[in-house]
Amino acid sequence: MNLTGIVLAGGKSSRFGFNKLKIKVDTVPLFIDQIFKLSFFCDEIIISTSKSHYPIVSSELNKIRIYQKKYNFDKIKVSNIKKYLKTNFKNFPEKVSTYPNIKTNIRIILDESDVDNLNTSNSLNITNSEKITPSHKGKGPVIGIYTSLANASYFYSIIVAFDMPFISYNLLKSLVYESGINTEEPSSSEPATISYNYSKKRDAYIIKTEKGFEVLCGLYSKNCLGILKEDIGKQKYKISDIFNYLDIEVISINKLKQNGIDNLNFFNINRLEDYYKFKNLWQNKKPLLNTGISFIETWADFFFR
Repeated sequence: MNLTGIVLAGGKSSRFGFNKLKIKVDTVPLFIDQIFKLSFFCDEIIISTSKSHYPIVSSELNKIRIYQKKYNFDKIKVSNIKKYLKTNFKNFPEKVSTYPNIKTNIRIILDESDVDNLNTSNSLNITNSEKITPSHKGKGPVIGIYTSLANASYFYSIIVAFDMPFISYNLLKSLVYESGINTEEPSSSEPATISYNYSKKRDAYIIKTEKGFEVLCGLYSKNCLGILKEDIGKQKYKISDIFNYLDIEVISINKLKQNGIDNLNFFNINRLEDYYKFKNLWQNKKPLLNTGISFIETWADFFFR
């Protein structure tokens, strides 16, 4: 599928007493979990992070094959998966064990310029971002969005913050379909393929809820690079400011509701109380699904809701 998935993982965790990158879904780090979710649609994954976070990101990515064993769909009844996906895929039993497809190219993009002395020995790719002057460091996710889009292999990228633990399959699918990127039904166990309807092509597809634009969960194209670079040069770091200069399509809350997409998709862990709420939501799901439930069954119930 000709899409890049970008996970923004460069925040400072200033409201926590610990690094948010250490938060886990069961035993899987949140940013690793986002990789598996994006891999349903994306051929390439970029982790945008900072020099200070690089050791954690690198170390956990080196264990991704271990984490992959947690996402074993063989433990879920095929009838339940069909219910989750609500799709008419052919040869569905064969597909169950193939998802999520971690055959993608996973890269780390550093959103800082002072990486000359960083030890980047790693089994995964690491790419130095375009040079961002020190005065722009720590100015929020706009730097990570710009540098990741600049290094993305594909025209469109799904961008998500790593600390949004309840992003669903339906939300990601809606971003893909709203953009005019058509998923073709597979005729075998191979993943679905994506083609572009360029007559509908927009610069970005942005979700807007009652709270405003969800700028850290959307579909951005490389057409955004020019205005992003210009705003960064002017030390303007509010992401939504670029929308006035782009051809964007706003996905409204009503449209989301029509597609069965709930507000839990946009829950993010900004404060310590959010972290405890996340833990409670995850733990409370297990008794509802019956005792002795496996990780993948709980995960699937959230992701495919």
